[in-house]
Amino acid sequence: MLDLTPAPGLMSHDQLVAEITTADEQNFAAYDSCDTAAYAASLSPNLEFYQDNQPVKNSDAVLTAFGQRCAEGIKLRRKLDASSLIVNAAPPEDAIEAGLHRIYSVKPDGSKHLDATARFTMVWSKKSGNWQLLRVISYDHR
Repeated sequence: MLDLTPAPGLMSHDQLVAEITTADEQNFAAYDSCDTAAYAASLSPNLEFYQDNQPVKNSDAVLTAFGQRCAEGIKLRRKLDASSLIVNAAPPEDAIEAGLHRIYSVKPDGSKHLDATARFTMVWSKKSGNWQLLRVISYDHR
């Protein structure tokens, strides 16, 4: 079976932005709702996660931390600053997304408290046929 889907560098920029925006939304919907299967599916097995206030993590360490947070009942909500979003192709099968987001903790009564504002750069890969996070750099936490 041939995959005739164009590589990210060959698709239109609008299509690339739409696909990455959708992948980003799905990743963080799974993260926010503690959907382990969906969250794990959005991560490359070769993930490297760099953060300015934590050690580097691979996909196993990211999933372990995710599982611990969810088991403790800690609810988080990520809000992307849409005006900060940048998406570019990184041919042949990758894309780069960058921007600013805010992470809120959600209390049992539904109220939210801003935990952090941070910048991010994420490299998405479509080698598996679906967009997965390959590299994440999260920095400038405030």
